[in-house]
Amino acid sequence: MGLSSSEFISPPDPQDLLWQWERSGDRSYLVCGLLEQFTHGFFTKEWEGHKPKDLTQLWGQALKTYNLTQIHGKLVWTTAEIDRDHIGEGDGLISDRGGDCLWVASADCNPILIGDITTGRVSAVHAGWRGTAQK
Repeated sequence: MGLSSSEFISPPDPQDLLWQWERSGDRSYLVCGLLEQFTHGFFTKEWEGHKPKDLTQLWGQALKTYNLTQIHGKLVWTTAEIDRDHIGEGDGLISDRGGDCLWVASADCNPILIGDITTGRVSAVHAGWRGTAQK
């Protein structure tokens, strides 16, 4: 059964997302107003070579850092299932508690960051067409 057009939710206007550039020295990274309650950043190629656990220093916090090598699939891990500073294979991370720092990398795929303001839990997903096709 389909939905009527009145049941669809309109996507937010990109100007309402409050995207802005933050500077650190001679480099910049992008932040989104929708995630303002979470420490976050979208980093560009100019940050290449910097490890995620080193980039968390930008925020002056000692955060538990988790990242994966993307495989263009549908493998998702919780932070309880992998070691801190782990670089394993997968395309998604879900925190089991607040205070976790999750990282994904993307080139022509979409990085998706999700935050729950009630629990402080976050998720980071590398969403490419292959993983999307695998649901």
